[in-house]
Amino acid sequence: MIRVTPQPEPSSFDGKVRKPGFYALLEQIGSPAAPKRRGPKRRIYPCLAAIPSSKLKPTWTECLPELRGAYDEICAYLGLRIQPHTGGATVDHFLPKSKYRRHAYEWSNFRLAARPINTKKGEHQVLDPFHVDPAHFEFQFSNGRLVPSLKFPKDVQDATATAIAVLDLNAPTYMATRLQGVDDFLHKRVDRSVLEREYPIVAHHLARGGYL
Repeated sequence: MIRVTPQPEPSSFDGKVRKPGFYALLEQIGSPAAPKRRGPKRRIYPCLAAIPSSKLKPTWTECLPELRGAYDEICAYLGLRIQPHTGGATVDHFLPKSKYRRHAYEWSNFRLAARPINTKKGEHQVLDPFHVDPAHFEFQFSNGRLVPSLKFPKDVQDATATAIAVLDLNAPTYMATRLQGVDDFLHKRVDRSVLEREYPIVAHHLARGGYL
């Protein structure tokens, strides 16, 4: 993982995602503040926590194009450009929507993630790409693996190892993709700008190693 810089909320977000999602929540708990609408009534639940995550109105999908553009198609957890071999782009709720209903429709809680990564993460809370210290990870240039740095306390190493394991960051496809980035750059098939665009995690570790 590398540090991801949070990008500003799109001007259309409130109208497309937050408000319709929040209004749906109000309706689902029977709040008199819920706006009236046409169509079938939603089931009423006793409280927000009782609403199954599968029943949340998925308005977050409306902002996926903006999320992809804001974060340059880079998976927040992989540090790689999302391509067919990494899985399609999805909206990840960093704080799981199954537990944090009030954050289900907040741009600040969204991370752009490749679908397999999002699926693996599920309800787990791992290191936040917005705040992670990339120095906690070491990159093994011989095989493309990410491992916890031994320069930090054990609790930091454990948190780093947990993120690697939960997200399956060392799946063969991801290791091969990272190694491809290294090989392409060292053999001058891509220049630095392309490396940083397509393989930012590789660019980061090459720079740390003094190769950039």
